[in-house]
Amino acid sequence: MEKELLLKYLKCETSQDEETLLSEWLDADPENQKELDAMQLMMEGLALYAPKIERMDMSTSTHSPKTTIFAKLSKISVAASILLIIAAGIGYFHFTNEIKSLSDQKTIVEVPDGQRINITLSDGTEVCLNAGSKLEYPSVFSGKQRRVSVSGEAMFDVKHDVEHPFVIETFACDVEVLGTKFNIEAEEVSKVFSVALMEGSIKLTSRLKEENPIIMKVNEEVELVNGHFQLGKILNHDEYLWPEGIISIHNIGFEELITKFQRIYNVQIEIKCKSIPKINYTRGKIRVSDGIDHALRVLQSASDFTYNKDPETGIITIL
Repeated sequence: MEKELLLKYLKCETSQDEETLLSEWLDADPENQKELDAMQLMMEGLALYAPKIERMDMSTSTHSPKTTIFAKLSKISVAASILLIIAAGIGYFHFTNEIKSLSDQKTIVEVPDGQRINITLSDGTEVCLNAGSKLEYPSVFSGKQRRVSVSGEAMFDVKHDVEHPFVIETFACDVEVLGTKFNIEAEEVSKVFSVALMEGSIKLTSRLKEENPIIMKVNEEVELVNGHFQLGKILNHDEYLWPEGIISIHNIGFEELITKFQRIYNVQIEIKCKSIPKINYTRGKIRVSDGIDHALRVLQSASDFTYNKDPETGIITIL
């Protein structure tokens, strides 16, 4: 019997003629029923590992088709895994071994500018990915560690599991946790790296130099400065409200903030003033859902500049 037809049957997509053919096949040999039962068990088991992905709109701009593609990616990878198992014709007793092999199959979720995405991984760990960020993780966690990799900014709420530490790979270091909540930013191109710990404890092991691991405590943060990690206290928790759709203006330069606006709102902003404006106060918050024009008006209240927006291209020019 063709494996594709069995899959269609389990998905309730077979025609009456196909069901008649399957019925005759099942009656021909009791082993056929066992094969069908094993396939159903595998599909139900794999469904448990499919991560939940929820897209959260961060701006009023038109949704990028790329968002939908990546939001569906994990489901596609799990479905592909099911097909690979079926094509291999494995039986019930091989199911456990096949699940382990799925840990070698990676799913990649990339968040387009102007969006953020919430993901619940197979172990219950919750990840919020900021605009322009990327998360890579196995279809199924197996072995002694739960290992993922991150580029960009992400907020993790890791499911507690002492026997299986959660390890996050970045360009700068490995972050090992047992169960905790923290924010991580890792941009290899700009050499920006920071970790801020809200709950629990984590261990940082450098990938750049041979240094002693850093054990972080609650309300501490680590930043990469001139190739070395610096440990200190979190001075402003508002910086980590971005999963709630809030941008913090705190000790941030004008150009850095404009770059952040471009990524979060998925807009192009060109600075063409003679000198870079200064932000006159160090605290403030902007709600992303109010839109880019509101964000720029708030910034104008703290900085001396004007801007215009091209109605055709949407390009914003700072004057």
